[in-house]
Parts: sequence; structure tokens; C-alpha cells
Amino acid sequence: MNQRLNEYLEQNRDSIVKSLQEFLRIQSVGTVGAGQEVDDSRGEPFGPGVSKSLEYVVELSQNLDLKSENFSNYATHTEIGQGEEILGILTHADVVPAGADWTYPAFSGTIADDKIFGRGTLDDKGPTIATLYALKAVAEIAKEEGVDLKRRARLIVGGDEETAWRCMDHYFSLNEQPAFGFSPDAEFPVVNAEKGILTVKLKKQRDNETKQYLIELRSGERVNMVPDRAQAILKLPSIKQEILVREIEKLQESHRATFSIEKDNNHVKIMAKGVSAHAMAPEKGINAGAELLLLLSILATNPELSNIMAEPCQAEFIATKIGFDSTGKGLSIACSDEVSGSLTVNLGLMDINRNQAELAINIRYPVTKDANELINSIKETVAPLGFEISEHRDQKPLYVPEDHELIKTLTEVYSEYTGKEATLLSIGGGTYSRVLKTGVAFGPLFPGQEELAHQKDEYIGIDHLLDITKLYAQTIWRFLV
Repeated sequence: MNQRLNEYLEQNRDSIVKSLQEFLRIQSVGTVGAGQEVDDSRGEPFGPGVSKSLEYVVELSQNLDLKSENFSNYATHTEIGQGEEILGILTHADVVPAGADWTYPAFSGTIADDKIFGRGTLDDKGPTIATLYALKAVAEIAKEEGVDLKRRARLIVGGDEETAWRCMDHYFSLNEQPAFGFSPDAEFPVVNAEKGILTVKLKKQRDNETKQYLIELRSGERVNMVPDRAQAILKLPSIKQEILVREIEKLQESHRATFSIEKDNNHVKIMAKGVSAHAMAPEKGINAGAELLLLLSILATNPELSNIMAEPCQAEFIATKIGFDSTGKGLSIACSDEVSGSLTVNLGLMDINRNQAELAINIRYPVTKDANELINSIKETVAPLGFEISEHRDQKPLYVPEDHELIKTLTEVYSEYTGKEATLLSIGGGTYSRVLKTGVAFGPLFPGQEELAHQKDEYIGIDHLLDITKLYAQTIWRFLV
């Protein structure tokens, strides 16, 4: 039957590619931040792009003669088979912002060198299309062969994965939990451990120091991305501006970010360009906000520019101990375990002005650690700086033992398809498998493939797309027959 499934999908290669291109052209960046109230009165709870993307999933499912339902543009599901037990496959239609410096437009679905480029090709639109066609292949071959499907397979597509997972809260308030399942939103072979994800917002009220030159500093678009852009606006006399420009030119070589300057009368805008990366691996990026903050703190040591900011030592601490230190040592929370590895920290958002400073930090912590202990350590560390924790959100770690039937089946299917041993993995990323009673992450990256989620020039190879479609089809067949 595996051969029949593969043949069917090869015959539909062009349709699979075209569907993904169409899906990628929908700019489904969510517009409702974490903590903001969702307004679903217009059928766009997470913004028009996300709604259009979810509607596309339903439309494509129905065009493939698959039963599909839209739950008020919070989430959709598409289902085949019969029986009481459900195999849940959870993906998402929303994507993070594109960022800058793409070789091809981020929402074009451009094909070059047998690769499809676009935001979401890996995370998570490519796997969504692959799963839809895998469901279609299983349904068609089962019908042709007169095979009864003893379970149901249900693709559940959410619209708020990159922000706050409110889509899953809504969906599961209306629908039953699958017996088990997986999320194709990480890597192969099988991810049975996911670190906890703790988002902490720090806030500090500042005296309105009108004598300081810094008016505002802003960095980041999402807390789960290393910010590749930051900017600071300063108000200072023109005679000081030339000194500022010369000093930045001198300091450029000692910084990993690239700085540029725009002048407008008494205002100067300093822009920093870094490298974006996923918050689960912040060491792969260059944090533009931290680089810019450190630059300002160094400039403030120049007697001619000492009024740049009121607290340069504190700025240096934030930049070096939080922004540059992904290990958590600077916040006194560094830790690790044998199951899932070391804790990581990402300073994802900064908003500093003359009245207040706000920071948002994304922490991926080991599965055996307690989030409350981390929060208490952070409180103690930042209190002397005048910061307090204004808000925090915790997604508990995930761990499924290796002897579970779900793990056994997935590893068997993977090994049969690839001819390679299926080892178990731990990641710092967070997938929808956490919302299942029993769930793991399964693909879409094969060992050795580059992780480009949340980075510029995200792509999926066409052969890779077909590979995962075939593998998911064989996986679904194994569970349903």
C-alpha cells in the first residue's frame, strides 16, 4: 500500500506545489498581540490575513472532496475515516512577520532551484498542505482497495500559534480531544520532549528626564524571534550630532550589528540591523536591539555625549546580561537537564522612552524545571535595577516516554520510509502537540536540513515537500488501517 500511496502523490505533485504557492501568497500574520482582546464580531479574530488563510484550508479540503469545517476562523479541521478514536494532526496557518532582506518576496511562493520560497514554507504551511494531500491519498487508496478505516484522522489547523494559542482554547471548547497525535512543526525522527516556554514582561517607570537625548528605543516584532531591526531616536543639538556620527563610525567594527544614521534638524535616528532567528536558538541570531542598547551605553561614556541616557550602566546590563547571554546566567536562571538540555533566553522586544522601559523575554526551560522558581530568580535579579515583572505566561513542558505506543509506531514508520534509525529528540521550540493529552512533534525537517523557521529566505525543497507528504500518508495509513 505504501507504493500505491506514493504513486498517487507523485501523480499529484504539481497540484501539491501549486496549492502551497497559493497558500503562501496569503499574508497571514496575526494582528492581535498576546494579552490583547480578541474581537471576533467580523469573523476575523486574529486579523483578515489569518482568516483568509484558514478559509483557504477549508476551500482546498472541499475541493479535494474531504470533509472540513471552519470554527469561526479560530481554527479548522479536516477529517477522514470512521470510528471513535481520533488521530490528531495539528498545524497552523498563521506566520511570523517576514522581516527584511529576502532574496524573493516573502509572500510570493516563488520557485527557484527546485525550492519554494516564502514565509511559512516550513512553519507551518508546507506541512499543512502535505497533511491535506496525505489525507486525500489515504482516503482514495482505501476506497479503491475497499479497506475500512478503523479510526479517524483529523487535521486541526489553528490561527494563533505564533502568538498565544487562543485558537486552540476555542477549538477544544467545542470539540473532543484526539486520543493521540502529532504536530509536523519541528523535525524528524520524533520529538518526544519540548522545553517549557516562559514569556516574561519586565517594566520600569522612569523619571521624565528631558535633559537626556534619548527619546525612544524600540526593538523586535515578536517575542519568539531574535529582532533583526531596532531603532533609537535622539534629540540633540547639531553640534553634538557630528560627534555622535564620528563615534558610531569608530565603534562599528566592535559590534556585530550594522548601524546607520538619519538626521533631521535636531533629531537623529540610529538604526541597527542584525540577524533574525527563532527564539529556541537565539545564539544563531544577532540581536539588533541589544546591540543598539549597548552602543548607546558606550556612547554615553563620552563626556561630549554623556546626556544620551540617564542610566548607561543599566542599559549595558540589559544588553550584555539579557540580550547577549542566551544561557540565562545574567538573570540567574541558567540550568539544564539530561532529557532536554539547557535553558535559553531571548530578549525579543524592547520599548524604552523617557517615562518607562518595557522588555519582553522568551525563555525555553528544561522539562524537569519549575517555571515558578525561574520567575522568582528573575524577580530578585531585576529588582535592584528597578524592574518588576508586569506579566508572565507559561507553556508547560512536554514529555512522552519512549515506550509509549505512539512513539513506537512513529519510529517504525520513519525507519521503514527512510531506512534509518529513528532516534528521539528534545527541542526548545513549542508545537501544538502540547495541547494534546498525548502528542509529539514529527517533522518536517529531516536530520541535517537547515532550520529556517522565523528567518529570511525560508524555503522548502519540492522533493522535500513530496517526501513529507508521502511519509505522513504512510503514517496516517498505519494508524487508521
